[in-house]
Amino acid sequence: MHPKESQDEVIRLLSDPKVFSVGSGPVERIQTHVSEVFLAGERALKLKRAVVFPYLDFSTPEKRRAACEAEVRINRRTAPTLYK
Repeated sequence: MHPKESQDEVIRLLSDPKVFSVGSGPVERIQTHVSEVFLAGERALKLKRAVVFPYLDFSTPEKRRAACEAEVRINRRTAPTLYK
């Protein structure tokens, strides 16, 4: 299975405003080369894409989770109220 295919259902789910339960209206989706960012009202959720580049490997859920945990740990130091 191609890595992107395995994330299609999650992307559809996070694109649904009901998931955010904040009555924020439509969800704005921003795509980068390594992430999908979903903005709804004052909330933002970030999904690491299942991709592999010479400088990073997000091919498995375990690798993406480790990258997310490292990102939150590092960014909480300077923006503790933003990273939950």
